[in-house]
Amino acid sequence: MAPKTLTGQELELDDGPARESELFLVDGNNLAYRAFFALPEELATSDGQPTNALLGFT
Repeated sequence: MAPKTLTGQELELDDGPARESELFLVDGNNLAYRAFFALPEELATSDGQPTNALLGFT
């Protein structure tokens, strides 16, 4: 039984081996949130724009 599209057409999927390279996923929203509150509030531009999350993300 093959998967089908919304129109009912069957999809031909390649069941070959998975890629040999690794995939590394990052939860960017969580990392930026944690970095923002983990670093001191004094980290800001000359205009007062906070840069905590940006510096913590790098």
